[in-house]
Amino acid sequence: MLRQNYNKCGGILEKPDDCPQEMFEVMMDGWNTDPERTFDYMQILRHLIAAQEALMDKSSSSNGVNVDENFEAELEETSNEHARHNGIANESNVFSFPSYFNATNSVLEIPNGKVIFRQRIGEGHYGTVHLGEVRYNSPNNAREYVAIKTLKSARAPQLSYDFMREIEIMESLDHPNIVKIKHWIQRPFCIIMEYLESGSFLVYLTSKKPNLTNEILLGFALDIAKGMDYLASKNIIHRDLAARNILVDRDSVKISDFGLAQRADSDGYYVAHSSREIPIKWYSPEAIKRDAKFSSQSDVWSYGVTLFEMFSRGESPNLDPNIDLTQDEFLLRLERGDRLRQPSLCPNNVYERLMKPCWHANPKMRPTFRDLIGVIQSIRNEIINTIPKPDFNNISPPTSPTSLN
Repeated sequence: MLRQNYNKCGGILEKPDDCPQEMFEVMMDGWNTDPERTFDYMQILRHLIAAQEALMDKSSSSNGVNVDENFEAELEETSNEHARHNGIANESNVFSFPSYFNATNSVLEIPNGKVIFRQRIGEGHYGTVHLGEVRYNSPNNAREYVAIKTLKSARAPQLSYDFMREIEIMESLDHPNIVKIKHWIQRPFCIIMEYLESGSFLVYLTSKKPNLTNEILLGFALDIAKGMDYLASKNIIHRDLAARNILVDRDSVKISDFGLAQRADSDGYYVAHSSREIPIKWYSPEAIKRDAKFSSQSDVWSYGVTLFEMFSRGESPNLDPNIDLTQDEFLLRLERGDRLRQPSLCPNNVYERLMKPCWHANPKMRPTFRDLIGVIQSIRNEIINTIPKPDFNNISPPTSPTSLN
């Protein structure tokens, strides 16, 4: 059959009648006669993700049905109650599956050495994070600590696609304020990243509260804005910007956890058709609605909420501290103009000029991250200029020892 097809079609099989063009293009890549140009595992996943998203868009536009509807329904049937991070709505079983594998003390091979799993240090949207130790084959390379993110479940194919998309996005990034990926492993799915010893920014905010000056916080705000400006320049929407997803590296901070990140389309948007857990306290109104619309400007809204966390020294961003709002109630409050209050320790200029503009109801009226960088630098300069400078002309010289006699 292959020989007959080669003579008829120039070496490739014909496209099946019911095969989507996107899937046939994936097959075509695998039939390239040049071994150097045939796809590898990563390329296959990239093609499949792109094909899936294209088919999802076609399905939703033609009949309003989500291609993941059956999958989501199956997950709903098997879903169990689990502890939620405050502000996350629409519970699903993303967290309810058993662990993918027993990671602690496991050893996995990497191209130039091996990585040893140590204790668990955190959890992400659908992954668990462990401290790890890399031991390289070359004696010239010292051991180093890393953070290892593993997939929580192997039962949900969509999670595997998401995980591969996270890897693909992280591999495309190179910025001092974004956590770097070092390696990734296919079985089990693992992302090996740089390890930042100071850890979670949210924990840092609460534990270092007495020593965090507004000037220090503005420096961190600048780090985050620079990292997000870089993502915007790469047409990447983070979709989960919050203090819990920022890591501290000595005197700077870095953006992490790209589990929900997506690439924007040619118009700068990503429209989410499926129902998943969403951190509503950090989301803009357009991102909470049924056909959630994300953009760099929805990330700007989340940045404003992250600023609230920072200048409140780690408080939860509750519109009403006395009421646990449902998603619909929360959206209604935002649409009628309710916004987070000014934290007691937050300067007026930070709240009025930096924080509140991020929460404009019209996404196009919100500042860009490039705009926010300029505002932060201006406020920092104002703070520096208001610090009293010593008048050296009025300082008396020290008393000499002989004058004391």
